Amino acid sequence: MAKTKQYSYIIDGLSNENGEKIKKALQNIPEIKSITINVQSGTVDLISSKDAELELKYACDIAKASFRIKINKKKNLF
Repeated sequence: MAKTKQYSYIIDGLSNENGEKIKKALQNIPEIKSITINVQSGTVDLISSKDAELELKYACDIAKASFRIKINKKKNLF
């Protein structure tokens, strides 16, 4: 089994409705183990065996939200 890691992203225009659409789209990806959506901070956190940035961008397009940036937690930078 591959090692899992946490990936965090900032999403513009994140609401409860489009957050659920993003979550539903990402649940079909077998590498993603956990999806946490925080509407107040506008972030999506994924626990995954690979970086799913491209898949998240597609999910944002479907949900009519805007992908902004990946958060690099190691350096505390965006």
